[in-house]
Amino acid sequence: MEINLNLILISAAIGGIIRLFQFLYTSEYFKMGDPRNWKGHSSEFKNRVSNLFGIVPHTVIWEGSKPKPNQKILFVANHQVGALELPLIWSVIWLQTGIWPRGLMDRLHFVFPIWSHILWFMGGILGSRETCEQAMTEGYPIFVLPGGGDEVMRSKYCKKYELLWKDRKGFAVMASAHDYTIVPVSSIGVEDMMTILMDIPVGWFLKFTGDKRVSQTVPLICPNFSFQRQYIKFGKPIKTAKGDDTQDIRDKAFAAVSSGIKELQEKQSTDPKRYYNIFTFFFKDHKKED
Repeated sequence: MEINLNLILISAAIGGIIRLFQFLYTSEYFKMGDPRNWKGHSSEFKNRVSNLFGIVPHTVIWEGSKPKPNQKILFVANHQVGALELPLIWSVIWLQTGIWPRGLMDRLHFVFPIWSHILWFMGGILGSRETCEQAMTEGYPIFVLPGGGDEVMRSKYCKKYELLWKDRKGFAVMASAHDYTIVPVSSIGVEDMMTILMDIPVGWFLKFTGDKRVSQTVPLICPNFSFQRQYIKFGKPIKTAKGDDTQDIRDKAFAAVSSGIKELQEKQSTDPKRYYNIFTFFFKDHKKED
């Protein structure tokens, strides 16, 4: 009897995928929901991940003192197209402060199996009021992007690095309620390396997931084949306390992130190290990055 090797390989692959899904949905380690279920990672693991992404050419500016690991910190940042800036920012925060923040994720991430588990594995949590309440009660450092999907999937008609926060101030409400200190984070670089060709409607897909953003579009991106330095600024900390004016807190954070973007663009425009040759970059010693 002749054995079909291809059929065996396909069957084994399907079986492996099924087993993987079973593991993801039954393992206590990957149990999502309550942020207190997250077990965290060793410093060695965080160093390995951070050093991997940290080789990307970047310049970092800190205004004021750096936060400490035992502080209740809320990083509030702008989002860039595709969220490609986040691995580097996370790496910088860990390597320079010893803090590994819990990122508040858009509910759309939880539509996709495996991807949502990877984000949870790295510390991400659902960006809901209830989940944020639980995380802040435990004193976790938090990372939030008020622009969310509007910025990460920005339209071709939006300006580069334009803040699309609308009237959102939930982060300010939560920070004030739990006496968190806000650290504004501004970043640029990714969007200068690409061009948005067109906006693709995805509302029809989101409708099937129960998402109400029926007019949402996803940008079709074309890389400019220009390898550029990334710029990050951590602004002056904004202290909050119970009873503070949350609208004022929100406006201060918005102004700090916005002015930080402008400052970085000015620095970028005159930086002789802005552009890199991607072919020679990988043969460079990256131990002494800015």
